[in-house]
Amino acid sequence: MVDRSGPEFRSYLELYERASLLELGALADQARWCLHPENVVTYIIDRNINYTNVCVADCKFCAFYRRPKHAEGYVLSFEEIGRKIDELKALGGVQILMQGGHNPYIPFEWYLDLMRYIKRHHPIHIHGFSPSEVDFFAGRFGMTIEEVIRQLVAAGLDSIPGGGGEILVQDVRDRVARKKAGADRWLEVMEIAHRLGLKTSVTMMYGLGETLADRIEHLFRVREVQARTGASPPSSAGRCSPSTPSSSISARPTPSRISGLRGSPASCSTTCPISRRRGSPWDRRSARSRSASAPTTSAR
Repeated sequence: MVDRSGPEFRSYLELYERASLLELGALADQARWCLHPENVVTYIIDRNINYTNVCVADCKFCAFYRRPKHAEGYVLSFEEIGRKIDELKALGGVQILMQGGHNPYIPFEWYLDLMRYIKRHHPIHIHGFSPSEVDFFAGRFGMTIEEVIRQLVAAGLDSIPGGGGEILVQDVRDRVARKKAGADRWLEVMEIAHRLGLKTSVTMMYGLGETLADRIEHLFRVREVQARTGASPPSSAGRCSPSTPSSSISARPTPSRISGLRGSPASCSTTCPISRRRGSPWDRRSARSRSASAPTTSAR
């Protein structure tokens, strides 16, 4: 459990609540230069492929899913997925991010056959099946997490994305995604994946009515897994946009300077830098001096 009363936690929360955007940006840049001193920023071209939108998780924020038997529910054929991969490759793409709903009608062998089909006919890096999906497979097919991951890897899976992380605080998950893998289970899947040698990523979806302290706890819990496994997964923070008719998220006030911003651009501007500071203590004076002397970064 994360000790919210400890000095380190309180220092991060104070930083999040009180530091200016420029100060947060400077601290994030400082962390970046410390970990990656090369004057280069890299990126890849990939494509999200959602193989099915049929789902029984009933997450309150999701406008994508359709319940079983819904007229708009779908499962992509292998050939359709192959065409999407070919379109990606034509644009220089090197990876697919493949995720879908918790569809109770798809047998586990279908997923294994899909991996084999892709590797045989449309070879590409497969970054697929979030911890929530892996947990669903384990429960649906009577397997352990390790068995699920080992079989997916043997069929062609290359790495696991951090989808379904939302906020890794159980109280928040109970309000918005009660049927999906809990915070402890989500992190357990990632820890097992690291132990088996897989690379993973991690996400945070904010704007669910959580507090700033909840967001900090999310980052601390991810850091704990990193410390135990030695892995350092890339992280991504994204905002929930509950403006769609099917979203039923209700706001909960947060007593801070960004109270009520929820998934606003201002919230994004502060949350992304703070997530970069999850691995080390902060020093506001050194951030100012570093931002004045940092070299210009080039992307390639």
